[in-house]
Amino acid sequence: IMCKIGYIFRHPYMRIFVATFVTILNFIIYAEDPVAHSQAEANIPVVGHALRLLVLQWPPSDVALNILILRIFMLITFLILAVIVGRYLIHHLLFNRVMHLSAFSHDKGTLFITFLTTIAMLFAGSLFYNLLIDIFKMNTEYYIDGNLGATNE
Repeated sequence: IMCKIGYIFRHPYMRIFVATFVTILNFIIYAEDPVAHSQAEANIPVVGHALRLLVLQWPPSDVALNILILRIFMLITFLILAVIVGRYLIHHLLFNRVMHLSAFSHDKGTLFITFLTTIAMLFAGSLFYNLLIDIFKMNTEYYIDGNLGATNE
């Protein structure tokens, strides 16, 4: 009897049913969730900083040319630094040579480590950008924070 019950739960139709049922329940919970009906701005601390440094809230070039040049310099610097730190220091040196992890031998996992390091470096770059704006007493309107400027209405 235990063998047949185990087979029923492993059957492809049962797997499809469970996945579909969980998705439907998620939509029901989302529809009844009071937070989903509120108007709150999306604030994602680390990824929000990285996205704002990359693509969101660029200052206009005619108003703040010095802030625009600083931001482009910080973006290029920290992207290059992320590739160097992620690929060579973390992947090749730490994971491959020091820890001898087979999952990261040769070039396996390089893109994953570089992606995670890029997010971390862009976060550090946005914090350093904010620090330089404070030091040089520039317009604080162009601070980078985790606010994405989107609301859930």
